[in-house]
Amino acid sequence: MKTKSFLSTPGAFTRRVSTHLVSALLATTLIASMFLLTACSAGTGIGSKTPVLDEKFLEQAHTAVKEAYGEDYLPNMPFESATLKEVYGLPMEDAEAFFAEGPMISAHVDTYIGIRAKAGKGPSMAEALEAYREKLIADSFQYPMNMAKVQASMVYTIGDHVFFLMLGRYNDADEQTEEQALSYAKTQTQIGVDAIGKLIE
Repeated sequence: MKTKSFLSTPGAFTRRVSTHLVSALLATTLIASMFLLTACSAGTGIGSKTPVLDEKFLEQAHTAVKEAYGEDYLPNMPFESATLKEVYGLPMEDAEAFFAEGPMISAHVDTYIGIRAKAGKGPSMAEALEAYREKLIADSFQYPMNMAKVQASMVYTIGDHVFFLMLGRYNDADEQTEEQALSYAKTQTQIGVDAIGKLIE
């Protein structure tokens, strides 16, 4: 397939005390800043630093997702670079490598795309995938069984690695509201996100 003793004079004493007070205030401010930064990064999922990922990560992510879904992983037709560019509108000239598969049966929508973009090109690749996702939701005709899965699809990024996940088991419930169907589909999409995320824990 194609990240470093007090002086005795009163004036000197005053200056010395002032210096100590300033130092103490600076130290307190620094400690508080470090605490705030730590608290903020704890909510990002992968921390404030982008992990350094080797060339095997893209393949590992694909394998992890397939194993997480098991028999419910339906994409079985590989996509070529031209398809990703022409159909999905992705700037493939900015891609270093990718794994992409879609359904062989037209009634299904299950799709997996994983791309390692060139350095610094991850955000623009993610924007292109998000634009495709939004267009898919707004403009495409879908079988009723696929509507929740399409709406629950997700673009997931880790640095310059970008993923599009539209995967998961179909809900077998005979009767369900649109909200219930979407909630179920989101839990199915999250299986793939979690499988990738565990690789960087």
